[in-house]
Amino acid sequence: MKPRTHLRISSSAVPVRDLGRSVEFYRHTLGFRLLAEGTLPSGDAFAAVAPSDGTAVLLLSKSDPHKRLGTFTGISFVTTDLATQHQQWSERGVRFTSEPRPIEAKARFTVFFDLDGNGFLLGEIDSVTEAIEAEARAIAEKLDHERQAANELAIATQVQTGLFPRQRPSLLTLVYDGVCLQARNVGGDYFDFLDFGDGQLGLVIGDVSGKGLGAALLMANLQAHVRSHYAGYRDDLPAMIASVNGLFEQSTPAASYATLCFCVYDDRTKRVRWLNCGHPPPVVLRRDGTVEWLTVTGYPLGMFDGWEGTAQHIDLSHGDVVVLYTDGVTEAVDAEGNDFGAAGLVDALKAGPLTGAQDVLDRVVRTVREFSPKDQQDDITVLVAQVRDES
Repeated sequence: MKPRTHLRISSSAVPVRDLGRSVEFYRHTLGFRLLAEGTLPSGDAFAAVAPSDGTAVLLLSKSDPHKRLGTFTGISFVTTDLATQHQQWSERGVRFTSEPRPIEAKARFTVFFDLDGNGFLLGEIDSVTEAIEAEARAIAEKLDHERQAANELAIATQVQTGLFPRQRPSLLTLVYDGVCLQARNVGGDYFDFLDFGDGQLGLVIGDVSGKGLGAALLMANLQAHVRSHYAGYRDDLPAMIASVNGLFEQSTPAASYATLCFCVYDDRTKRVRWLNCGHPPPVVLRRDGTVEWLTVTGYPLGMFDGWEGTAQHIDLSHGDVVVLYTDGVTEAVDAEGNDFGAAGLVDALKAGPLTGAQDVLDRVVRTVREFSPKDQQDDITVLVAQVRDES
């Protein structure tokens, strides 16, 4: 299918004797805007001017091959209030042929001249006036809606920023951190740090289907369900997820869902219990370079009334690193369309020393952004936790 084209008049040529004086007349007497100045191929200087609230462009220049200087230009301007426009310009010294007079039942007009006697028609036609006013109202309404939407989006951004964890419960054997870089002002990625007490910490990451404000609302919904349930299911993660799934499924639109990985780290045993609900598998990088994955143990939330899945566990040692992430990391693409992938994530982890959660987190995010330097297409969320000696 051929692309649709848009055609409009670029400008109307108006010959003048003194370009500088004419520019001053059109700007200060008629209130036009100066759009551009330059030189024509003929070598004559020109200036482009336009009404302050219109799209008509007059090309003023000394070039006059057809000897039209001082004649009627054939150019017509329409105003919504002819009487007021006539009075204002008359008081500024603009010459008119007569007072505005009707030519039909719903139209009035007059003719005015510039400094060189170039004549222009100035009219007020009800049907045209109504169209102009309707367009002005539509533009004003659109701007008002845009301002309102921008204000609501700013509020939503502030609210969602407040939903991400601000506190980091302190553990003896684990250092950890996380970040969410949203592709838009708000998004559907979710992460949290939950204090189970008695040296147990929940590391949670999720990704709600969709983008923008709708996804952000679902993300807030999911977070509220998780935070209201986790403390009551300390020893039964599958039951907790099943309960969260029931509430999430009832309160989300059809075809909406969320992937989620829920890990609980025990500060005394260095053991991680986890449930992976259709989420990209977190990676465990051992101190000796061995890589393991926290694979899927159940399906995403919100897809079915009931949820079934199992909890798994893995034991960690000093120096081991666990990285949770959303698909905005592995699905980031380079200029040739290649995915960053899970292999890219592992390479980023192995590209430098494992000197702390913050350093590893910074390296992963930096590597992804260097791999995909164009506009970010999806939210990028990363959590990094590293086991350390007790201190």
